[in-house]
Amino acid sequence: LEDCSDAVAALRGYAKSNLTNSSVIFSAGMNPRLYNYLESCKEFDVNEDGGFTKKVIIKVSDYRSALIQGKYLAKKGIWVSEFRIESGLNCGGHAFATEGHLLGPILEEFKSNKLELTDTLFEIYNAAVQKKNGQKFIYPPAMQITVQGGIGTYEEDDFLHRYYNVESTGWGTPFLLV
Repeated sequence: LEDCSDAVAALRGYAKSNLTNSSVIFSAGMNPRLYNYLESCKEFDVNEDGGFTKKVIIKVSDYRSALIQGKYLAKKGIWVSEFRIESGLNCGGHAFATEGHLLGPILEEFKSNKLELTDTLFEIYNAAVQKKNGQKFIYPPAMQITVQGGIGTYEEDDFLHRYYNVESTGWGTPFLLV
């Protein structure tokens, strides 16, 4: 039974909860079973105000991953409100296979392609939502690009905001220090 895994049950519990203005965060790596289940959860649909009561955040290691997962969900009428880029180094105990790609070039690709990412996903999302419930949007919903991990000083954090235009950062103690 596809809807009976622990992960799907947890997602269903969150979707049916009375939490508002909240988000579910999918950690790095695509989970088709969960992504497919999202399609049946009306709680992730756009609300009457044009926003979302429950948002989807995906942790990604690079632009390609964001584009692939974003397209997959957009085809199902699910909007990704935030792509959270995780440093392949010292972030939450994860070790991403980025083939040695450093955070700077990854962020540069997001900076250079954010409009393309938004437009591409919006076109797919808009078509899916129109087919699903007849809605059509003029403008894409908000999408944030954020970054976490590998940040050690205020100056680094400030640089990420100013140069790469990330909306938010997450940083703490270095990997495995504690």
